[in-house]
Amino acid sequence: MNSIPTFALPKMKLLLKGFSTLCLLWLISMQYSCNKEAKEPSYIQIDTFLLSTDYSTQGSASHGINTAWIYVNDNPIGVFELPCKVPVTSLGEVNVSVFPGIKANGISSTRVQYPNFKAYTTTAILKADSTCLINPSTTYFSSTEFPYREAFENPGVMLEPTSISEEGLQIVKTTNASEVFEGSSSGKVVIDASHSFIEFATTQAYSLPSSSSVPVFLELNYKSNHNIRLGIYAEGQTAEVQEEIGGLNPTDSWKKVYIYLTPKLQNYSGADFRIYFGILRDSSSPEVITAYFDNLKIVHP
Repeated sequence: MNSIPTFALPKMKLLLKGFSTLCLLWLISMQYSCNKEAKEPSYIQIDTFLLSTDYSTQGSASHGINTAWIYVNDNPIGVFELPCKVPVTSLGEVNVSVFPGIKANGISSTRVQYPNFKAYTTTAILKADSTCLINPSTTYFSSTEFPYREAFENPGVMLEPTSISEEGLQIVKTTNASEVFEGSSSGKVVIDASHSFIEFATTQAYSLPSSSSVPVFLELNYKSNHNIRLGIYAEGQTAEVQEEIGGLNPTDSWKKVYIYLTPKLQNYSGADFRIYFGILRDSSSPEVITAYFDNLKIVHP
């Protein structure tokens, strides 16, 4: 057998090395191509939720649904802020469930499935590298209770200044179209330069669930150029107790918020409750403080 000339060995080694590198690159390319084909997802897109209500019993359909819990074939895909476009590996005909979520107390870190809204379910055909647009809708559960609703559309206002409120201030109805959120009127509070503090509460106390297992929320739309504090008055067999729950930040545009009342209610089993709001002038306040309210609801299962 003829031996390979010594001068040819380096050249052959270089060729073999080049050939091996090409083979390796080809194998990697084939593997990537196969994996890409096998794992190319479909996409589910959700822009917004639609809420429908029976106005006569449930009030306004205004809502603050900003989060979606998405399930495909009962498998959790994740929690997503709306609008969203979500990759899904399941293909073909699938069952999709979307649970509407809100920011409890208006805080982004406390996103929760809103327990008073139904989940949306549908079937969808998911195709690889294709987007399926879903337009979910929801309603309140038929068993949902609304002990208190104030939309400022009926005669009178179901809110009044408390005994500690500064004299001469009150919440009134405005019919000025530029100030009304929806309908014909909204609630309005004005604190002029000669006044400093208003506190107003529901005109009557309500019997509300105080169990930690029953979520109770206060819903409302508001707009204000100043901070607003809110909480509860618990009226029981002993002296009335006031508990602050949190606050609403100033906003130039109308916002929908959901205030979680249960953590405070559960401290007063057997009590009846009034909801209160307070606005106090401070060094950073504008000369004239204005706040607007609409669609107040106490809601629970």
